[in-house]
Amino acid sequence: QSVQFGPTELLDEGASWFHPIVDLVIGLTFAFLVIAVVRKRVGLLHTFGGAALFVALFELARALFGLFLTHATQLNLVYGSLSRIIAVILWIYYVSLTLLLAMCFVRVWHESLHRGELGELVHAPDNA
Repeated sequence: QSVQFGPTELLDEGASWFHPIVDLVIGLTFAFLVIAVVRKRVGLLHTFGGAALFVALFELARALFGLFLTHATQLNLVYGSLSRIIAVILWIYYVSLTLLLAMCFVRVWHESLHRGELGELVHAPDNA
């Protein structure tokens, strides 16, 4: 007998090796966004801490959205074919909200380390 190994078996629900790779890609994408988009230089500890938070929130959003989709069969009765568009818009909203929350966490965490008891620390200019 020949063993069938195709794309459907590769991305099957039982493919436990694929899930951490997707999480790693999502985390690295978040880290790239922080490095490329943020105007202030943020340390790697803050960047990857925010990436870990984003991946955790993304996984939570994915689980809750899957639960929502399993129980949202009534949407199809009300909205018909537009229910899929509504579901995609909701997913985009959830993911953008988690991205914004993780970016805010990185900024607050970074600024809290540069703040003393009396306020923001003043750094002497480099050319002094």
